[in-house]
Amino acid sequence: MSTLAKPYVIGINGSFHDAAVCVLSAEMNEPVLLLSEDRHSGISHHFGFPFKSLKLAIEQIGAENISAVAYSRDRNCFKFPPQSYFEGSFDAKTERRLRHELATILNRSDEAFPHIDFLPEKIKGLISGLPSASDNLSLRKNICYLLVRYLNELATEINISRFLPTVPITGFRHHDTHAATYFASPFDNAAIVTWDGRGEFDSTVLTHGKGEKMVRVAEIQHPLSIGTFYEVFAEYVGFSRIEGPGKLMGLAAYGDNRFVSIIDQLIKVDNKQFDFTFNDELLSYSQSQRLNFKKLLIKIIGPKRKDDESINDRHMAIAYAVQKTTERVCAQLVKNACKMLNTRNVVFSGGLSLNCVMNEKLRAKLKIKPFLIPPCGDDGTALGAALLLRHNELNGNQRAKREKRLRYFNNYGTRNDPQQIKKFLDKKGFKYTDFTPKNVASLIAKGNVIGYMSGRYEFGPRALGFRSILADPRPYENWPRVNKTIKHREDFRPFAPVMLKQEAEKYWGNESEVTDSPYMLLAPRMNNEARDCLGAVIHHDLTARVQTLEQDFNPKLFSILNEFKQQTGVGVLMNTSLNMSGESIIIDFADLLRFMAYSEMDAVVLDNTIVERSGNENCLAELVTDLPNRQDYLKHRRKAYQLEWKNLKELFKYTDYDDFFYFLYSENMP
Repeated sequence: MSTLAKPYVIGINGSFHDAAVCVLSAEMNEPVLLLSEDRHSGISHHFGFPFKSLKLAIEQIGAENISAVAYSRDRNCFKFPPQSYFEGSFDAKTERRLRHELATILNRSDEAFPHIDFLPEKIKGLISGLPSASDNLSLRKNICYLLVRYLNELATEINISRFLPTVPITGFRHHDTHAATYFASPFDNAAIVTWDGRGEFDSTVLTHGKGEKMVRVAEIQHPLSIGTFYEVFAEYVGFSRIEGPGKLMGLAAYGDNRFVSIIDQLIKVDNKQFDFTFNDELLSYSQSQRLNFKKLLIKIIGPKRKDDESINDRHMAIAYAVQKTTERVCAQLVKNACKMLNTRNVVFSGGLSLNCVMNEKLRAKLKIKPFLIPPCGDDGTALGAALLLRHNELNGNQRAKREKRLRYFNNYGTRNDPQQIKKFLDKKGFKYTDFTPKNVASLIAKGNVIGYMSGRYEFGPRALGFRSILADPRPYENWPRVNKTIKHREDFRPFAPVMLKQEAEKYWGNESEVTDSPYMLLAPRMNNEARDCLGAVIHHDLTARVQTLEQDFNPKLFSILNEFKQQTGVGVLMNTSLNMSGESIIIDFADLLRFMAYSEMDAVVLDNTIVERSGNENCLAELVTDLPNRQDYLKHRRKAYQLEWKNLKELFKYTDYDDFFYFLYSENMP
C-alpha cells in the first residue's frame, strides 16, 4: 500500500465553538493527538481558533512531517449558496446577477483580507442596484450570513498558514466531517445520521456508508433544524445556547406531560422520507430568521423564564415535552433511514447525538446497532476532517483503507510530568503519599470526594476517568453535596455512574438490553435496585448516563473500581467532569490544587501521587493567596493563555453575527 509522502495529517475545528485539533498518522489505527482548545484556555466550549492546540501538535510531530491540513467547513459553500437560499426573492435573471456579484465581492475579499473596509459600500451598491425585494431586511441578513461565515473560514485558513505556511489546506463540508465518524466504526454498511444546529446550511443529513465510501442520500437545510429547535427551548427556560441543551435534557426528568400535546404539534415528520417540517401556525422561521415562537404558542406554554426567576414546574414541563418531541421526531427519521438503506447499523454524530437519553430510546425502540464516539459535537469535526483527509490521501485499494480505520478511542491529549508534580509539591511544602488503588478506594468509601487526574486527557465533553471527580455513588447526599460545594452548579443536574462492565447487568433496567456504554452516550432507565443502592447517580426518572469500564480502556480507574467493590460490595463510582461551573475541564495539576482550595474537595490524585486536604490547609491557602475568590481562580486559568497569545491577534474580529451586521449596514440588528 502506498502511504502519504509525509506521515501525519491534521484536522482542525477553528472558527466556531469547541475549537480542536486532531493528528492522525498514515500508519497508526488510533489517533496520535486529540486536543481540545478549551482544556488549555480554561474557557468552556472555546470559541475561535485553536492556537495552543496546533502549536502543541506541531511541537510533538514536527512541521516537516505534516502532509496536509483540513478544517471542518467549506468556505466555498458560502460563495455559492444552495439554490433555495434566495428562493422567491427575485426572478431568475436577477438572482443570477446577485450571485455573480456576491462571488466577485468575496473574491476581492480574498485578495484584500483582512482589510475589508470596502465591504459596506460594495454591499450597499449591490443591494441598491437590485429591484425592490419583498423583504429588504431578510435580504440583508442573508447576505450578512454569507459574508461573515466566508470571512471566518478564510481567517481559519490564514491562521493555519501562520503555523504551516507551505502545507496544503482543505476545507470539508461540516456535516461530512461529522459523518466521517463512519471511518472509525466497525460497519461495512450503515446509515450515517448527522444532526446539529447548522453546518454551512445543512442541519440534518443522511449519508450511506458502504465499504470505504460515503454518499449523501438526503439533507435537510436551515431553517429546518432539530438542533436549533432544542436550543431555542433551552434558551426559553433560561439556559445558554451552547451549554443549555445539556441542562434541558437533565431538567426534563422532573417534568410532567401538560405541554406534550402542544409541543408535539410543532414538528411533523414524513412517514417514509428522511424529512420533516415545522408548524408555521405556532413557529416563525425563515432563511434570515432564527426559530421563534408565535403568540399562540407563548400563550399556551407561558413566557420565557427571566434571568432572576427560579426554575419552576412549568419550566420542567416544557423541558419534558421538548425532550419527548425530539425523541419522537428523531425516532421516525432513523426508522425511515434504516428502511431506505436496508440496515440496522446506524452511525450518529453532531451535537444532538450528545443527547444520551434519546440515544438509548432510539436503540431500545428501533432495535438498531448504534455507533457513537465521545466527541459527537463540533470538537469531533477536527477528527472527522483528519479522517477524510487521510482517507482521500491514502492511495491504496479499499482493503488497505479498511485496514487503516480507527478502531479505538481512549485518551489522546497532553499529560502532566509525574516528576514535575513531585518537585512542585516539595517546593510548596505539601504532604503527599504514593498512589495505590486501595488507598484511593478507601478514601472514597470513607466519604471523601476526590479530584482525579491521570495520564493524558480525554477528548469530548464527558470526563471518562482521566480528568474526573470521583465519589461514593451510594448516599443520595453526595448528589447535592458535589453540585453545591464542588461543582457550584444547578441542583437538578445529575451525575454519571462509572461501573465495572459486569455491574451493568445487575443495575440495568428491563426497558432495553444491557450493552457496552464506555463513553456516557447512553442513558438507560435503571432498575429499582439501582435506585435503592446508587442514590447519588440515578436521576429523578431512574435514568443514568452509564459508563461501563473495561480494564484496557483505563487500567488505573478499573483497579480503583475493583478495590471499591471489594471494600463495599459495589463496583460503581460517581464520575463527573473535573471542573466547576464557568470553566472547562482541568488538565493542569496546579490548577487542580487551586480547585481544591476553592471547593470542599477532600483530596486529589495527581497521576502517581495523592494529596489530601487534611494536613495541607496552609499550603492550599498559600497557593491561592493572590486569588481572593473563586472568580479570581477562574480568571487565573485564562490569564496565562491570554498572555501567551496576546501578540498573535485574531485576523477577523467579527465572530458575532450581530456585530458584523452593524459593521456592514451601520445599524443594530432589529
